[in-house]
Amino acid sequence: MEQRDYLMKQIDQMSEVIARLIGYILGIKRIPSKKSGIEIVSEVFNDELNIDFNALIQMSNDTFIPFLTQTLKFNNQQSEELAELLYQLAQHEERGSERLLVIYEKLQLLYLYLAKHQKTYSFEQHWRLEEIACYLQEFSPTT
Repeated sequence: MEQRDYLMKQIDQMSEVIARLIGYILGIKRIPSKKSGIEIVSEVFNDELNIDFNALIQMSNDTFIPFLTQTLKFNNQQSEELAELLYQLAQHEERGSERLLVIYEKLQLLYLYLAKHQKTYSFEQHWRLEEIACYLQEFSPTT
């Protein structure tokens, strides 16, 4: 029980860090800190960017990258920042959960897109892509 309480405290602290990071990136002075990371990210995306974050990660894989690059006009840097944000959020999701599967699918698409369109090679993105591919192979439902 103590270990679970400690873990929950760590998750809450990470949520606050993510909130501050989003606030810094978007120039927001104050963000409420008593919410989960997903709730904070959803609220910031909705309020500041007019994007439904939950709809974004639930979007079909076929339309995800075109939506980011054509509709939202995300450049490589913004796509990389979104990938980092999604990766950090994924670290706090329960292994085997549907939400983690969906986030990892979107991350895989983002990292593949970035690998193709960035001018520099990122070992970190490569290793994350390997991690994600292994996870998806293990947990994706077979059709």
